[in-house]
Amino acid sequence: MFPQLPLELVHEIVHHILDSAPPRCDSQDLLGVTSKPSWVLIEPFTQSSRAFRLLCLESWFRRLYLRSALDILTIDQYFPALKSTWCRHFHCVQTKDPYKTIFAWDLSGFQQLSSLRVDWLSRKSTFRDDFTPFLNVESRILEVDIRGVKYPSPMVLKSLTCAFVHLVTLKLDFPRIWCGLCHTCILVRFPSPPPTSLKYEGGLGLPVHYSRALFSLNEIEEVIIRLPDFGFGLPSPGLSAHSNDNLWVGECDRCMSLMYDDEEFRKRWIARKRGLDSAGVRRDNTTPPRLKKVQWNFWQFDTRGDGTRLSRHETNSDEESLTDYDGDDREEGESNEAHEII
Repeated sequence: MFPQLPLELVHEIVHHILDSAPPRCDSQDLLGVTSKPSWVLIEPFTQSSRAFRLLCLESWFRRLYLRSALDILTIDQYFPALKSTWCRHFHCVQTKDPYKTIFAWDLSGFQQLSSLRVDWLSRKSTFRDDFTPFLNVESRILEVDIRGVKYPSPMVLKSLTCAFVHLVTLKLDFPRIWCGLCHTCILVRFPSPPPTSLKYEGGLGLPVHYSRALFSLNEIEEVIIRLPDFGFGLPSPGLSAHSNDNLWVGECDRCMSLMYDDEEFRKRWIARKRGLDSAGVRRDNTTPPRLKKVQWNFWQFDTRGDGTRLSRHETNSDEESLTDYDGDDREEGESNEAHEII
């Protein structure tokens, strides 16, 4: 009879299997899809003994994936240690809902969380002033990754982030971005040759109104923003693959083409983005106090729609994007999905 494997060794084996296994889905960009590997990889261990099963469950639920805020209410019934001990990363999905209902995610009881990702599939992207999507945050969540918000206004961004007071790194992956000149959420359209990335340091680089929305986050140091470039933009003075003279932070091509012809306005606007007033004196309370780095990354949108994760709604014209979607959120042939804890 073979000697029983030490539990420490089993623990390391399971961790190695889960960390090195390929994800279920080939594309990490797809929204609403878990990146966790298949359960069948460790299922044999769970059937060996009760001790092995507990070790496997602990490793499996280091990363938790939920498609319904209501599922949080049943976790303690089935997995009493999941919130308090096991879970380190939480991936939640605000699903499409024909009634446009948005439930708040109650994070009470999660004691070990350090990172969170939310995929915002709902086409409702405006909230009541008193609504907060995340409640009762008890652990020190240092990294938040927000994806898919259709209309990421400063008010929406503040609602999505204000609960994470210890936040250090914020990742944003949206189809649109806020233009601080026309105060709308716009599709990025760079002229050719476009930049593929922009990097700012020293507290610079956020849309002006985003800086104000995130100002209360005293520990935030890094913001990473990822956007599609739809191309064919109007001439944008000082912006290309090799130059960024005007410190681009989300302005639409129409505003830049029109307003930057006024040299005095252009200088005042750049000064404001630097946190300076008209006299060149630094303003107070213009950026989060510990912000060090803002990174913008762009990917080229394929106009043929081949291989893209954006639906027709995301690629509507800017004029159509100024108001919330008002129809049934389900795509043709889509059915209601069962709740699950993964």
